[in-house]
Amino acid sequence: MSASREPDEATFRRQRRWINVIVSGVLVVVLAGVTVITVTQLLAGAPQPGSAAAVRPTPTPIPTPTMDPFVARELRTALHKVRALPGVASATDHITLTYTQTGPDDPLGGNDLLGGGYGSSTAPPLDHTFHSQFAVAMTPAATAAQTAAVVLALGRTVGWTGVDLALTTPPAAGRVATSQFWSGTFDGNVGEDNATGVSNGLFALATTPGVQTLDAGIPYTGRVDYGSLTIGLSPADDATKARVLAVVATTAFADTTLHGSFGNGAKP
Repeated sequence: MSASREPDEATFRRQRRWINVIVSGVLVVVLAGVTVITVTQLLAGAPQPGSAAAVRPTPTPIPTPTMDPFVARELRTALHKVRALPGVASATDHITLTYTQTGPDDPLGGNDLLGGGYGSSTAPPLDHTFHSQFAVAMTPAATAAQTAAVVLALGRTVGWTGVDLALTTPPAAGRVATSQFWSGTFDGNVGEDNATGVSNGLFALATTPGVQTLDAGIPYTGRVDYGSLTIGLSPADDATKARVLAVVATTAFADTTLHGSFGNGAKP
């Protein structure tokens, strides 16, 4: 009498039982009542050991531009001096600080005057720079001499090409408003002759009949004749032009490029 045989499938389940389950990247093996867990991935997208993505460089912090204390003190002193001058209604100084990272072969890298020097350090060279924009408004009663004093105060206090000056006088009885802009001239290029010459010339033109607007720009060289003069006329007829040109010829703007109602071309 032969012994009864259970189906092969039942025997297989009784003698050996195993289950393979893969859930979210985790392989679970159940063998003879022992659970073995093999972790293949803990987080989706996480780099595996030994991969290039597993080593990430520490990000370099963005440096904060700094200004040399000597320069900052010089600019503050200049602003205080200007505000104390007669005829000044208001004065502000807007300072912008920036930095640039230079290459290792840049001969100027780090050799600036505003705290960006790196010397023997292995840190990347940084050039810290500044731009100072003085804006000064005069009172309606301010004279040409008082206006020139503002330019001279800056010229005698600061010594940097990164300093500009926008100087305005409001209109007064018999005189139109004037504007003068000095671009980067305050490094020794502003003398008494051109400071007083510009202010005197503008005031002379501001009282000339037919002149409606008046703006002068002085370049970083301090050369008035290489600057610009913008004159708006009304009426812009030949007689008015001739009268104004005659006044220009007696001022520091005699050889300056004219704009506006005049078109004698730009200097080379």
